[in-house]
Amino acid sequence: NSALLITQTGKVEIRIFDLQGRLVNQLVSEYQEVGKYSVVWNGCDNNGVPVPSGIYFYQLNTGSYSKTRKAILMK
Repeated sequence: NSALLITQTGKVEIRIFDLQGRLVNQLVSEYQEVGKYSVVWNGCDNNGVPVPSGIYFYQLNTGSYSKTRKAILMK
């Protein structure tokens, strides 16, 4: 669970990657207004299949901003 503050209206993307850099899940890909948002990843891939516990990376992209951080999925 992550609280996100969007400071500029525009397209927002939040994606989860595995350690090999493969896309696991696209959580958000939509136009967002300025504001605070909350995102929850259910631990599944884009097909709804649960992924194993381990280290993943989440990436937030907006028009002029990009951030990648490490996340640990524990089941």
